[in-house]
Amino acid sequence: MNLARVFRLPEQVPLFGRTFSIYFILGHANLVLSLIINLGLCAHIGLSYVVCVSLYIVALLAFYGLAFISKALLGYEHYVLLRYSLAVNIVLAIMLWYVTISANEYWHYLDLFAIALALMIAIGRIGCQTVGCCHGKPCNWRFYTAYSFKNVSHKPVVRFVPIQLIESCFAFFLAALGIFYKLTNADAGVFFIVFWVLYAIGRYIFEFYRGDPDRPYWKGFSEAQWLCTGILGGIFLLQYWHTLSLVWWGISVVVVCIHCLVLFYRIIYQTAFYRLLEPIHLMEFSQKALQSKQGKEVETTSQKIKVSCTALGADQCLYTLSHVDRVLPRRWAKRLFKHLQYTAHPARPTKIEYYNQGVYHLIVLPQKTEASQAQTT
Repeated sequence: MNLARVFRLPEQVPLFGRTFSIYFILGHANLVLSLIINLGLCAHIGLSYVVCVSLYIVALLAFYGLAFISKALLGYEHYVLLRYSLAVNIVLAIMLWYVTISANEYWHYLDLFAIALALMIAIGRIGCQTVGCCHGKPCNWRFYTAYSFKNVSHKPVVRFVPIQLIESCFAFFLAALGIFYKLTNADAGVFFIVFWVLYAIGRYIFEFYRGDPDRPYWKGFSEAQWLCTGILGGIFLLQYWHTLSLVWWGISVVVVCIHCLVLFYRIIYQTAFYRLLEPIHLMEFSQKALQSKQGKEVETTSQKIKVSCTALGADQCLYTLSHVDRVLPRRWAKRLFKHLQYTAHPARPTKIEYYNQGVYHLIVLPQKTEASQAQTT
């Protein structure tokens, strides 16, 4: 099932004689919704309405200020959800330090902001789902998303992991959890910590399924994964200012340690095969395979992967894959071939052949028709 058709919103919305993007509409709808919820929670807890509304005004000014600076530096609008969220969170934390009268009140307001942030992520990812940005990697899942990208053939349809909707559902769960915490009179600051630990871990995992080539990578980890590791490291240090549950402290330490161990391994082991699966290289690999099929020549990617395509018949072809100066491990070749199958031949049966010399073949077989399947049976 193509979820892009089920969860479809118009990219441009006419309103008051003007046209607004879906991001603008959803962003301000989230602002109103979260404000109503948080004002109700302020009444339940006994917090100031004035401070709550002031937080929203400052958050809005900080967000648009960052957007203005980003556009002035880059020359175009560029919104990075996690980066902006952290920056606004820091601004509000500093503001609350001066306007709140007690530590308990300070952490209560941060809990409310965490709920608003969870709703912003949940509703914002629906916008990403609508326009097709921040999409997932190609897959063969039963539930998927498919878009009319100019650089992707849709005959047959290329399926993508519906990672925007997965993250949206996860963020809605966190928002509901935060409301539950505040209605049950949980200690101030508990949800703020729980939110950042759970979201950082969830976002860290989601990035492995992200397929858009626009995000920067270093040592095989995306910018969001590095930020999430920093967030979990900050949670570890937060023990000095707030009583932290041993569970969340331990989870933060474990994830940071695993990240560091993988990083050290990649630094010591110089062969960067992990870069083969970065979205920008996967897209380049697919383009080189297509060029080889059209030009009948061997193509080489920026990561020194040689790929060629040979026609075996009217409905068959053979892809050959190897590394320029190293023996490519089988598991990396298999994952590259899987990507090629999902993007170039998603509806065709294939067969992979391995050779000890580090040369691998992907044979694209003819499409099975109902008649041939009945004959085989």
